[in-house]
Amino acid sequence: MIPSPRGPFFLFLLIPLILFIGGFILPILIKAAILVNILLFILGGLDVFLSSRIKIDVSAGERKLFSIGRINNIPLTLINRSKWTVPLEVKLSVPEFFEDISEKIYLKMEALSEETVTFRLRPTRRGSYQITNAYYRIRTGFGWFHLSGSKEIAMTVEVFPDIEQLNHYLKLTRKNRTYALGIHKAKWQGLGTEIESLRDYQKDDDSRHIDWKASTRLNRPVTKVFQMETNNYITIAIDCGRLMTAEQDGLNTLDHAINSLLILSHIAFKMGDTLSIVAYSDHILGELYDIKGRTSIRKITRFITRLEPEYVESNYNHVFNYLQKKVKKRSLVIFLTDMIDDINYLNFKNGISRLSRKHLVLFILLRDVLLSQEADQVIHSMDGMYSAAAAKEMFLRRDQAITKLRHHRVNVLDVLPHQLTGQLIDKYLELKARNRI
Repeated sequence: MIPSPRGPFFLFLLIPLILFIGGFILPILIKAAILVNILLFILGGLDVFLSSRIKIDVSAGERKLFSIGRINNIPLTLINRSKWTVPLEVKLSVPEFFEDISEKIYLKMEALSEETVTFRLRPTRRGSYQITNAYYRIRTGFGWFHLSGSKEIAMTVEVFPDIEQLNHYLKLTRKNRTYALGIHKAKWQGLGTEIESLRDYQKDDDSRHIDWKASTRLNRPVTKVFQMETNNYITIAIDCGRLMTAEQDGLNTLDHAINSLLILSHIAFKMGDTLSIVAYSDHILGELYDIKGRTSIRKITRFITRLEPEYVESNYNHVFNYLQKKVKKRSLVIFLTDMIDDINYLNFKNGISRLSRKHLVLFILLRDVLLSQEADQVIHSMDGMYSAAAAKEMFLRRDQAITKLRHHRVNVLDVLPHQLTGQLIDKYLELKARNRI
């Protein structure tokens, strides 16, 4: 362990210094200063030697699963194998793209004791990372020195899309409270073809679906709940190009799209639908085709975890042509991308028109949050005025392109990335309920 002196040691060193200065008046004090100095260094060496025999062991799990953008806990077990109380401070070696939001951990460990401390980390990139070491610093018996050491823990951390959000959705589903995520599933019930069940009438229900016989018998309004169609095909084309690199709070636009895609996949499998995913930038990065069943969520998770945005311009013509050849059965084709202005308008319009001859296309545009903030900023300077004007002009051209797409009856959803989940699932349930797929 490496020693480093503390304040008290320097205070004691003032004693021989004062004696040495006094030696200019009384020469005998110089000898006293030398003796005190030797005594201090002997005591200091003894303090370091005895404290260096302290043995601290650290243990942690071998593998942890984290959710991107969430605060995740890492418990660390500390074992004091010495026979006296040890005050110490502990830190972790934090990988790149991790934020350590733990407060400094100080504790006083009793002799031959074991304690567990918890570190709080927030990852901002998906992938596999190594936490290699735990660092600790103890205070020596006299309090004159700190001794620093480290222990290898070699913990693997797998950062996945936001599994916490998926688990939260599953809990809300069990409690019938999906509205907390902005999902209004009840709004689309009653629009299928086959009757699934009866339930009490709610204020958002269509009065045409009231079962008058059951209502008369139970003396309260009862409505029919229709079963949505199953065995639909859904193809999701997710853009991994430059426009998906915009970041806020450490998460880029692609991260938000992937988090929403994970929840949509679970719902689609629950509904009995078949899902395909195509990731693209200037070329096709990868694909999953015709997967079905709730157990397939692991396959989806592994696939989308590997996706990262690339600083290249996406080739939209290529992906439109690819999907036109690849997707044979009628499907709901969902595009997750962005559009800064009307430069790509004709490409989008022509590509969607070709696909719409056979498929139902849902075009989702994820707005750049930072650009929105620039456009809405309070102006305090000339530079701020120019940047706000440029941002507003870009949004104006973008809105004009979206209006043109909607004029050609293209289903366009224009949302902020962090608001995507609720609106995407709402739109999916609406299209299913109306038998549009």
